[in-house]
Amino acid sequence: MTQSREGGLSPKKEQVATAYTLAADSYDGSAMGFRGRFGGQLVDLTKVKPGHRVLDLCCGSGASALAAARKTGPAGGILGVDIAQGLVELARAKAAREGLSWAQFRCVDVEALEVPPASFDVGQCGFAIFFFDDMTSPIRTLLRAVRPRGTIGVSIWGEEFWEPYNTRFFECIRRRRPDLYTGAPAWYRINSADALAALLRRAGATNIAVRTERVSHVVVGAEGWWKVMWGSGYRGTLSRLTPDELQAVRAEHLREIQPLVAPNGDLSLSSPVHFGIATVPAR
Repeated sequence: MTQSREGGLSPKKEQVATAYTLAADSYDGSAMGFRGRFGGQLVDLTKVKPGHRVLDLCCGSGASALAAARKTGPAGGILGVDIAQGLVELARAKAAREGLSWAQFRCVDVEALEVPPASFDVGQCGFAIFFFDDMTSPIRTLLRAVRPRGTIGVSIWGEEFWEPYNTRFFECIRRRRPDLYTGAPAWYRINSADALAALLRRAGATNIAVRTERVSHVVVGAEGWWKVMWGSGYRGTLSRLTPDELQAVRAEHLREIQPLVAPNGDLSLSSPVHFGIATVPAR
């Protein structure tokens, strides 16, 4: 049975929740394999072990939460939290299909989450801190919820993530619907290893290490890029276009990026990631 979100949201957070719930129909599509790849890497870096209790903030459809559940086994436990109801339902369905009954998911605002202090061994938050007005807030939630000397892991997108496609898309939006143009995407607020280390330090974490992966995500042609947009946060902007505007933006944007498609039909999306791993200090 579908469960509603716990508590209310600010208008800004409601906009994010709506965008990602709309994107749920394509969130785990064939063009979106990067989520499982990077979610698994985050879990590997936090060294989740059998029996661990793991808190996953902004869990989406469970890329890192389910990867953690496979490692903890039934002796452990996973709590995944997200504000997008559609993604939480996806995560629950995937956990049920795999028989991961120890992976639980709640639709609740991270900043309203109530869990006992020091009740987890590991905490993680993948590709989401840039949505918070105070980016230390989700990190401080992890530091409170994870036991002393436990591990937390945070991932962010790096410099030049999905460029030049990001810039060209938003320039297309500015030409067609300037009222929807908001400038740089949220993930540009923090996109360097140094900035991530400084943020973790400011939040109160210790023994901070940042690992950077500079890889590419390959999709099939310009249409593959559109599938990525349709199954991600871009969906919020796209959903506010009229049907005629959506058709026009799609045609104009894909025509503009077609010259970037390789002769074999591949389109390579630069996907640098910074993983910040740190320790919860002794109380």
